[in-house]
Amino acid sequence: MFIPKGVCSAFYTPINDDFTINEKVVREMVEFQIEQGLDGIFPVSTAGEFLHLSLEQCEELMEMVVDQVAGRVPVVPGVSASCLQHGIRLAKKAKSLGCPAVVSCSPYFFKQSEAEQISYFETLAEKSDVPLIIYNIPLFAPPLPLDSAMKLVEHPMIIGIKDSSGSMVDLMHLVDHIERNNLDAVYLSGREDFFDSALLAGSKGCYTSCAGIFPEIMTGIYDAVQSGDLTKARELQKALLPVVKKCFSLPFPIGFKIALEARGFEMGPYWSPMDSITLDKIEEMKPIIEKETLALVELGKNL
Repeated sequence: MFIPKGVCSAFYTPINDDFTINEKVVREMVEFQIEQGLDGIFPVSTAGEFLHLSLEQCEELMEMVVDQVAGRVPVVPGVSASCLQHGIRLAKKAKSLGCPAVVSCSPYFFKQSEAEQISYFETLAEKSDVPLIIYNIPLFAPPLPLDSAMKLVEHPMIIGIKDSSGSMVDLMHLVDHIERNNLDAVYLSGREDFFDSALLAGSKGCYTSCAGIFPEIMTGIYDAVQSGDLTKARELQKALLPVVKKCFSLPFPIGFKIALEARGFEMGPYWSPMDSITLDKIEEMKPIIEKETLALVELGKNL
């Protein structure tokens, strides 16, 4: 069975002025990420604003990325949805394209009990017949309690958890649970803020926004930890933090898209109208994010 590991990108979705997907930029981004040594790509992601895309556009984006990747790295699409039927449809599409696994957060908008959350993930994996990485992202979707996550990683079709909670406590207990019970599932960091620490605690890699924006830095952290050069890993981790903080100062994912545009990829218009206060904040932060992005890129060149 496929075992996710290494540095993988939560793929952003470039769009045209008419809100169709910009295929040219999608393909350019894929090439950039593979050339920079990423271990996998996660399209139809939270960072890629999947919830603004129609089901047809989600499937279209999967097709574009899979076609451009051409088997060079694993493509693990997001299949998050507000209902099971849509999740199953997307997961079956991913399977038909040859994707080795899919990623899903908890169904959003309508509240579910913990038992219903567990049932959702198990049913999604079983009815789609494709390995599933569960995605805990309390910032945007109902949080997945630790006890539920521990139960889910025991399921044979659930191969891992991408945890964006930022909780080191949950990380430690999940990794310990997996190791003590000799489970095949893995823990994957969904936050770039403490990637080095997550790796040292037992994470097998990451699926993060910054992996596709600063692949040199994220792979540098990963490689440094693997080789035992913890001083270098810590230096790179600390160098990443200021730009991440500034990107998060704007409504997600605008700041990160500004950083990606600084690297030469046109991301297109905003999906929703902004008020004057927000627009002024964007204009204030844009040159700062661009400057720090380019500085971090220069650091990456000297690794």
